[in-house]
Amino acid sequence: MDIQGSLPEDRARRTIAVHTGIAGWAWGITLIVGGSITLDISTSLRGWVVVAAVSILAFAIGLWASDPDTEDVLPPLRDRWLLASSLTALAAIWGTLAPVYSNAFPSIPWKIGGLLLGVAAPAYALGRIPVRLITSARDLDEDGEDPTDLERFVTGLFMPAFLVGFAAAILVMVLAIPDEWNRGSVMILATFSLLLPFLLRVPAMSRSYETQLAEVGSPLGVWTVTEVDYPGERQPERRLYLNDEQESGELVRGGTPTLAYVAAAEQWLVSSTPAGAAYLFLGGGAYTLPRRIAERDASAEVCVVELDPEATRLAQRFFGLKPHLGIRTVHGDARAFLETAEPASFDRVFMDVYGGSEITPYPLVTRDAALLIAGILRPGGVMGMNLIGTLAGKSAVRFWSVVRTFADVFPFVELWTHRGQDFPDAQNFLLIASMQEIRPVVVPGTFELWPREEWQVEEDTVVFHDLSQPARSSTPRSRT
Repeated sequence: MDIQGSLPEDRARRTIAVHTGIAGWAWGITLIVGGSITLDISTSLRGWVVVAAVSILAFAIGLWASDPDTEDVLPPLRDRWLLASSLTALAAIWGTLAPVYSNAFPSIPWKIGGLLLGVAAPAYALGRIPVRLITSARDLDEDGEDPTDLERFVTGLFMPAFLVGFAAAILVMVLAIPDEWNRGSVMILATFSLLLPFLLRVPAMSRSYETQLAEVGSPLGVWTVTEVDYPGERQPERRLYLNDEQESGELVRGGTPTLAYVAAAEQWLVSSTPAGAAYLFLGGGAYTLPRRIAERDASAEVCVVELDPEATRLAQRFFGLKPHLGIRTVHGDARAFLETAEPASFDRVFMDVYGGSEITPYPLVTRDAALLIAGILRPGGVMGMNLIGTLAGKSAVRFWSVVRTFADVFPFVELWTHRGQDFPDAQNFLLIASMQEIRPVVVPGTFELWPREEWQVEEDTVVFHDLSQPARSSTPRSRT
């Protein structure tokens, strides 16, 4: 569940946005106040164009000087805030004394000095802050993209925050100047505002790191085991990849599954299965789900069919698969096992077979395979399946064909969605089927039941058959 506004990352982003707004506010104050002192409240448009150009140029130089590629030789963010507040304070002192000493100096040198001291210097210092702020927020992005820090500033929430601060400065000056506020005092106010970031600190955030623990090649692909270390007190996560596609994941110390569909399947099995039941898992991977079932129920009979022995060896080495759990492993093809299994020998069958792709092998989703599964289930037995599919576009035809194929064999079929019925991209579904009416179960994790009468079945779907037989159109069997 995505709880907006409650994560440390969200608080950090808001704090950084406030800091950026403060920088924009201070720049607006120094530009307007410094410019007005230099021009002596001149209404000359040309004079204000020169002031704005000097301020923008100095700010741009500050941005350029904050190139993160040379970050190791540049001052940290704290020192940049101190530099900005110091130069703004110096500009405020100049603005306070300017009315007294302006007549003692020639006009042109005075104006040039005023532009440099009251406008350019604080603008340059403030220009060194925004990109460095975005650098500190770099680890908060989770979208996998890697834009430059300047792109983050322009396209993220930081540019609007900066402009809001700048607009607030203009509003204050519109109210202050007609009331004959002391311009030096306004600059001092900006100086104090630049000290606020020392009170409103950005929450400390650090990046998670994924370390490779093992990489093993087999005739069926390349298996990789990694461990992800997270910031804070969250325990590490161990992951299993096949051909660079994640197959399993669990927390290191507790063994809790981190993939949502595995957690949902565990909750479904635990809530609907009596003790001492016989389980068949087609597809082992890291053995997270069968191991969890065996740990919960020592009297359960657990059999796992895994095609690649390397997966089993990695599960024993890295994922807590121990001999005392009593899990029986059959290394071979899942469809071949269904062909030879004893009839009515299992109470629960769970299929999670993928070979480094998001498509269940065709021989396991045909009507003939569904009939074999129905044949090895005991009375009251139920099968479950991790089904990856897309509800939008042409790929939806294959998804609904799989659903229709199992519905052609099993009169009672339930479909649980992870992301909802309107999610356009690929997602995990939990398909549950039985020859008898399925008893209500606890809602599995974040999955939601999709009522059968609301299924949006594609028109071009077919019932899959073994390749020796032609596919034919069909409608799901009605419940009896």
